[in-house]
Amino acid sequence: MPFTTIRSTLLALIGSLGMVILVLAAVQLNDLSVLHGRAQQQFEANIARNKIARATLALGRERNAIFLSLAIGAEARSETAVETDRSFAAIRLAVAGAFKSDDAGTEADLAAVFLKTLPEMRADAAAAMLLPLGSQARQKEASQWLAGISLVVKDLRAIRLRLLDLGDTGENLFSIYHLRTLTLILLDEIMKNDALLEVETVRQANATLSTAEAGLLDTAPLGSIAPTETAVSVAPFEEILAALGEGHLGVGFGSFDAQVYGDAERALRQALLSGSGLDEAVLRWRRVSAAAILQLDELQAATFRVMQNHVIETRTEAWTNMLIWGLVLCASALILGVSFWVVLALVVGPLERMRVAMLELANENLAVSLPKPNRIREIGAMDDALRVFKANASRRQTLQRERLKLHGRLEETYTHLKTDLEAAALIQASLLPQQAQMAGVSLSSYFRPSNFLAGDTFDVLQQADGRVIVFQIDVAGHGAAAALVSIASKYTVAQAILQRPTGSNLADLAKEINREWPSDLPYFTLLLAEIDHSTEQGTLVQAGHPSPILLRSNGDLVALGEGGLPIGALAQATFDAVSFSFGPNDRLVMATDGVHEMESPDGEPFSDERLQKVLRGGKGKTTEQIIDELDVAMRSWRGDDTLDDDVTIVVLEGKRVDGHQ
Repeated sequence: MPFTTIRSTLLALIGSLGMVILVLAAVQLNDLSVLHGRAQQQFEANIARNKIARATLALGRERNAIFLSLAIGAEARSETAVETDRSFAAIRLAVAGAFKSDDAGTEADLAAVFLKTLPEMRADAAAAMLLPLGSQARQKEASQWLAGISLVVKDLRAIRLRLLDLGDTGENLFSIYHLRTLTLILLDEIMKNDALLEVETVRQANATLSTAEAGLLDTAPLGSIAPTETAVSVAPFEEILAALGEGHLGVGFGSFDAQVYGDAERALRQALLSGSGLDEAVLRWRRVSAAAILQLDELQAATFRVMQNHVIETRTEAWTNMLIWGLVLCASALILGVSFWVVLALVVGPLERMRVAMLELANENLAVSLPKPNRIREIGAMDDALRVFKANASRRQTLQRERLKLHGRLEETYTHLKTDLEAAALIQASLLPQQAQMAGVSLSSYFRPSNFLAGDTFDVLQQADGRVIVFQIDVAGHGAAAALVSIASKYTVAQAILQRPTGSNLADLAKEINREWPSDLPYFTLLLAEIDHSTEQGTLVQAGHPSPILLRSNGDLVALGEGGLPIGALAQATFDAVSFSFGPNDRLVMATDGVHEMESPDGEPFSDERLQKVLRGGKGKTTEQIIDELDVAMRSWRGDDTLDDDVTIVVLEGKRVDGHQ
């Protein structure tokens, strides 16, 4: 069982440390495996995007060829369409391999382009080839073919960007991806302008196209790179290219000059408008345009290689680190096994033998043989300590016997003391009137000390004129000291009642008791109640005691009195008498503060409200039944039989008219 022996504790600690190391190595291996998988996915994703880029360029070449054939009757080679279809087949295989769970929408879009849109446009273009060259219908179809295929090219670029979002691009390759995207857009724009300007050049050279046919060509002002409405700003392209430099793309691939191409195109347009220098402008433009297309094509190929090289490096690095961490994992497992053996053979074994010897010595087996000295310094020191422990065993036995004798004497003394306290408690309880019948009233009581002896006491006395006086005392504290004070206070109060002058009231009696109480004794609370059965009247005086409750025969409850100062708190204190009616079957319930302050397991006091709640249910019940219900309620509230303070309840009940009590 872990952490109950030296063996289990050390092995658990070493095992925990080893598990932490193994888990860390396993986590590293898992992270590197994930990194390797992402790099592999990125590798395949780059191939898929490159296939789409190549298909986009193939479609652009097919667009230009068919457009020139429709517009000026140039020969359209069938190889362009074959190349486009072959590129599309390669796209579908690459996309399916790179994005196994995310390519459903992409394949659907590609199918929509190549299985429906493109075949329909090819069919329309083939039908237009049969129309007369230069006819308005053929020129219109050429314009629609150019615009439609340009939109398809844009859709393919959008699909490529969507695949870019599905992959894990990484911040370090973002500029390369952005550069390649701009390169493809510029390349398509230049190719499209190349076709448009070629048509314009042929028209000027042959002067055979009508004014309506000339509307096919883009005659908008020449921009920085491309005159079409989809032209891209040269600034970000040149900034990214300059930031990367030739070192990132390879020598010779940063040489595309957008300004040179723009100047050549502007010169051609001006020559077309003015009609002068056309041959020289055409030659320059064709040379610059072909070079630009070649340079941009090589540039996008170079960016693809850069991206793939980076991904390959990442994948290789991940694989190398996986091998390293695998070796770390194996080495950690080996070290962990050796550590277990060392701990068991050189540490745990000697310590267990020492433990057995110590247990034998603890069981007073002084004949036990001690372990041999150990080469490990700390365990050797423990061996020496064990020998000292054995040398002191005899002395411990002697001390133990002496302690046992002392313990026996203490137990005997405690037994005598407990017997004396129990006897005193029995005497104290026997001096209290549990049941009493006097002129017109009966008394019932409930008495539970918190310890053997209590600081609570009470008594009932009958006067010569037939009146009954009952008093209840609660001395501060509890136990033997409080019990002794309660005996003295009970005697003092009883003597004061017996020696009470004729005609004096209870308030004067309480004042006299307070004045005569010694100041060096603890104070106590007092409740005096006097019942005159003949007049059915009662009077009470409180001296710091809880207010008694008058339970009427009809079930009404009345709290009497407002407190007052305890006896002995202030020598010159005065007290007020409270009068009340007390008829047949009325009950006066007097309780010490041990009832009200009794706490539940949660620390909540029993309170006067709960006492009154039990008393309200006492209508029609005997006093004994009410006291029993109070006992059950208090024990249930407390949760056990322990008490923090003494509990005393005294109930006076007026006799019924028929005498039945």
